Amino acid sequence: EDIAKLFSIESARRKRCRDNEECKGHEQKDEGPIHYQHISRNNQVVDLEAILSAEWMPEEGETEPRHCSNCCECCRVAEEGHDEDKCDGCKKDRRHYVEEQSFQFKGDSKYALVAFNILQYTEKVDWALAPNCDLNNMKLMGREWKAVAMIKHIGSSWGGWSRGHYVAYTRQDDDKWWIHDDDARPYSIGSEYKHRSGYSLYPEGATDMAGVQAILFEERFTTGKLDGDVVV
Repeated sequence: EDIAKLFSIESARRKRCRDNEECKGHEQKDEGPIHYQHISRNNQVVDLEAILSAEWMPEEGETEPRHCSNCCECCRVAEEGHDEDKCDGCKKDRRHYVEEQSFQFKGDSKYALVAFNILQYTEKVDWALAPNCDLNNMKLMGREWKAVAMIKHIGSSWGGWSRGHYVAYTRQDDDKWWIHDDDARPYSIGSEYKHRSGYSLYPEGATDMAGVQAILFEERFTTGKLDGDVVV
């Protein structure tokens, strides 16, 4: 519990008018020690750098126009007590919008934990990291990280029950990945976590992450920032 308090990932989401760059929209923030990323389908390729960006990135959302009280002229000149739900002018003012999200890393820890929801009702979903996502140097939340540990589920789920067991991968001081499995003694798999090269369902260079449910990242720079002079 004390270690978890050092992790702090802030997720911000907002809806703003698509045709008005000055519209700040409606923003909501959520903060926690772990980011949970849902893997929605089998063989999905995940661009983790784009998802966990410090910049506002668009998301797929609803397409129906909505009312924006920030941009509506009727709301701007309305007196106190104005009810936009009962105002005919507001009901007619419907605008297309874009949903965006951004992430910021906070806290004193040099580690960040990202978990993945991949167990479905009838199968274990295979997925991959996009070719631009390098486990040795990944830009997330405005900082640079390297993966140092992973939890992987071997098996499948059926009828709500998980069949199989978990193994752990750790990056040691020799910069090589080691696998820890109760069914075998720890052994090294080399300096790179395996890539699925030439596999038809994934682009060339994508990292096969089948069964991986969590990645622990360590910050690459001692200062914890990308801008300015840093010490490696």
